[in-house]
Amino acid sequence: MKTCDTHPRYLGLRKPRSKCQKCVELFELKNATCNLCGLTCNLEGDIPRKFASSYGLINASVSGGFDSTPGNGQGALDDMTQYQFSLCEFCLDWLFERCKVPPRVTDYIDYRDESFRPAAERVAKDEWRKQKTIFFVEKEQRDKARNDALRVFYLKNVDAIVA
Repeated sequence: MKTCDTHPRYLGLRKPRSKCQKCVELFELKNATCNLCGLTCNLEGDIPRKFASSYGLINASVSGGFDSTPGNGQGALDDMTQYQFSLCEFCLDWLFERCKVPPRVTDYIDYRDESFRPAAERVAKDEWRKQKTIFFVEKEQRDKARNDALRVFYLKNVDAIVA
C-alpha cells in the first residue's frame, strides 16, 4: 500500500494512492483559475513559489433548489445541480464595484465596519501602499482579460441581448 509522501498518515489513515485527497485539494487551491477573466488566482509577487497560493473566492459552490429551477420556478439555477467556480481578487473587486448594495467590509484588527472602496481607489489614496505601480500593471492585465472574455460573451449573445 503506497502512501502519500506529504501526508503519509493524514487523519491517521493510510492512503492507497500516491497523493492523498488533502494534497489534491491543496494543489487545486494553489492553482485555481478565475472563471471570469481566465487568469490564475495566484498572487506570487515576492512570495517563494512553495508558499504561493490562490487568493479570492476559490472553489466556491452554489446549488439551486426546486423552486429555483428555470421554467419550473422563479430562479435561474437548476435543482439538484451544483455550480463550482473561482474568482480572483481583481474580479471580485470589479464585481463589488457593480453591486447596488455594496458588500460589508470589516477590519480584522478592531472588527470595525468600513465603507467599501474599490482597490484602485485604496491604492491611489493610501500613502502607506508602496507597490502602486505593480498593482496598476496587474489590474490593467486583469481588466483586459476580463473585458476580452465579456466581449466574446456579448458577441455570442448579441441577438438575445437586443431582443
